[in-house]
Amino acid sequence: MAKAKDHCPTDVTSDILERLPVKTLTRFKCVSKPWLKLISDPFLVRSHRVRSQKGNPLQLFSTASSYDKKKGEERLHLSFFMGDEGPLLQECEFTVDGTGRLLSSYLGSVLCYVGFTSILAYNPSTRERVTLPSVTHCLDDCNEGKVGFAYLPDENEYKVVRLFYKRWVHHPADFFGDYEIGCEILTLRDGADSSSGHWRVVPDEYCPYPVCYLYPPCVNAAVHWLVHYEYREEHYEELDDEMIVSFDVEAEMFKMVPVPRICLGFGPYSMTLVALRGFLVLVSRCNDSEIEMWVLKDYDSRCWFKEYRIDLSGMDRFNMDFEYAIPKDIRDGNILMETYTHGPNRLDCYNVETKSFRKLIDLDSGRPGKLNSGCRRFHFYLYWESLFSLPSRACSRRCRELESKLPSTILSGGLIRVQDASDQALAKGHLLPGTGKATASLRGERPSSYKSDAWPLPAEL
Repeated sequence: MAKAKDHCPTDVTSDILERLPVKTLTRFKCVSKPWLKLISDPFLVRSHRVRSQKGNPLQLFSTASSYDKKKGEERLHLSFFMGDEGPLLQECEFTVDGTGRLLSSYLGSVLCYVGFTSILAYNPSTRERVTLPSVTHCLDDCNEGKVGFAYLPDENEYKVVRLFYKRWVHHPADFFGDYEIGCEILTLRDGADSSSGHWRVVPDEYCPYPVCYLYPPCVNAAVHWLVHYEYREEHYEELDDEMIVSFDVEAEMFKMVPVPRICLGFGPYSMTLVALRGFLVLVSRCNDSEIEMWVLKDYDSRCWFKEYRIDLSGMDRFNMDFEYAIPKDIRDGNILMETYTHGPNRLDCYNVETKSFRKLIDLDSGRPGKLNSGCRRFHFYLYWESLFSLPSRACSRRCRELESKLPSTILSGGLIRVQDASDQALAKGHLLPGTGKATASLRGERPSSYKSDAWPLPAEL
């Protein structure tokens, strides 16, 4: 009688692996060459990414420690959680240039940090980080608002878009005077070496108007900026209702997007653009205590629909030097929003049905980890894990680091010991193909404490 195989078929193993978190898979790469080859296979990488994007995103909070004026640096800390009440999954911290801001993208796993003089790309899942090449035009600093960050799921690549002044001659009678705003792009592809990525100036294409540098959202493969407040005031008749500048990263063309005409009567400083679950949303502050949320449901026909009018006076901190509220996500009839005062910000939840607020997170009573450790403010993002690889040398360095930290991971019987608590919950008892008998069950599901935290838009969207 032929001897039965003592390992799982490759297709079964691949199906199990694509259900595991990236942190576990990164460690498994260091087990053996067959495992490295299997986990690096483009088919498994794609399957893992698609499964992650269809599932529930993680909640990411970024905080920054005190700015070091002498070094011109600050420490950026990232904390990842599984749902509103879910456990802390991982934390990471690194030094960044200046006091910039993280940019994220819908369905994306790579973050973009824009500092004073440099731009970083960072995948928290794999811990790979790379400093992007210097910009080609530096008449001004990088400025996080001048940089847009787009993710193209079909191509699985990221586009970093930067606006810059090619010419700006100030006139006493006109603040903006004579200007010419160019655009340059850098593309990040999976597994490509950083030396292959470079800034490329878009030829014969110029941004039509000066824009607000307020973290432009990316929707429908286009980065969106509001026309600058002061320019709107000075050139109101010229602009009419076309107050949004969009840049299509695939066609590499600038276009204008009109806003609802009713929002024009609320003043040039009343509008903010955000992206919610793949939709472009215009937040308009219609008076001192209320905001309206307009959703661009049909992007091609430029049709806006007013979904919500929210009374902010129901918030317990409304009169405490309240500044503004920015919607960050929506789920089950609840809108998650960052609220800002002159002090620390916090995360609030607005129930659409009861029209009431409840506090979720602040810096005084934050979640575990370093979310409340002497930080000035935090920012909230949704995050989807993936094995997207930045520079190949960074991946090799990361594997060597992991290998040195796991000197005795292979045990008799083909089991792998995972010492991290979150990995134990997800990867306890996994087999290494071809190294032993099937003496343990294979588990790829989430921990029992996990609960759904998807925030879909209402059905009518």
